[in-house]
Amino acid sequence: ILNFLFLIDSYIMSLNTDALLERIRLKSQLLKWRALFVILLAALFFSYSDSGLSVFPGPNYIARIEITGLVDQDRYRDSVLKSLSEDEDVKAVIVHINTPGGTVVGGESIYNALKDISKVKPTVSVMGTLATSAGYMVALGTERIYANQGTLTGSIGVILHSAEIVDLAKKFGIEIDIVKSGPLKASPSPLEKFTPEARQVMQDVIDDYYDVFVNMVVEGRKIDKAEVIKLADGRVYTGNQALSKKLVDEIGSEKEALLWLKDKKGIDTENVVDVSLFKETGKFESIFSSLSGQNAIFSKMLSLQGLLSVWVDGIM
Repeated sequence: ILNFLFLIDSYIMSLNTDALLERIRLKSQLLKWRALFVILLAALFFSYSDSGLSVFPGPNYIARIEITGLVDQDRYRDSVLKSLSEDEDVKAVIVHINTPGGTVVGGESIYNALKDISKVKPTVSVMGTLATSAGYMVALGTERIYANQGTLTGSIGVILHSAEIVDLAKKFGIEIDIVKSGPLKASPSPLEKFTPEARQVMQDVIDDYYDVFVNMVVEGRKIDKAEVIKLADGRVYTGNQALSKKLVDEIGSEKEALLWLKDKKGIDTENVVDVSLFKETGKFESIFSSLSGQNAIFSKMLSLQGLLSVWVDGIM
């Protein structure tokens, strides 16, 4: 009997051990699946973040984007704008603009991207403090433009900066020698006099893109070209002045823009989602940028290359 009881007890202990091992194995598998789920969730989160979209924005939303600072070329920004055009969940796009402008190619690329979006869904601009030069060009890419009364906009034109230090160099006893393939190579240059021939060539370049800018205004605002040329002498306008000259559609903010989308386009305006056009920066870089202020804009402006369409108070 004792042997029989011993065998039964051993069998029960064996079952308990097997059950315990099985439980450990199942728990280990569960932990692996949980870890895999967390990894997949994180990957999904960062895939949305990299595209500039909010996580799980949901269907039928209005995308809110911001064009700020100096406008330049940006492939990441352009890819996000393209995704907004292709995303069927995006029913409209509101563009908040607060920029003095930048390079003409930077402004043109955003203008073209917004024109593409406008072909398939409503777009509307809301101007902030500044929407000048290439900033106004950006607004022209949208279907409707709102400005605040105190907004500064306009400054329709193109500029090319150059400096010449030949006489200054001579004062320090520095002789400058340049060997080049033709008289117009690398002209204008700070190391040689700006000749009348070189000046005329650059003026032709400026005039060519100025005509492109003017035609954008003609097409976007439905104003006669002769009238646009009168307006496009480089001056800035307040929001009220721009309205009187038909450069904007209405005085208002996002509130009025949403009302227009709701009343004229029949779009549900309850779900407005912020979409970033720029990759996130580190905390230190963000703090430094905010402290730099106008000096940062000036510093970046000096680094811009090519034709510029920009207006900065006290600088140009």
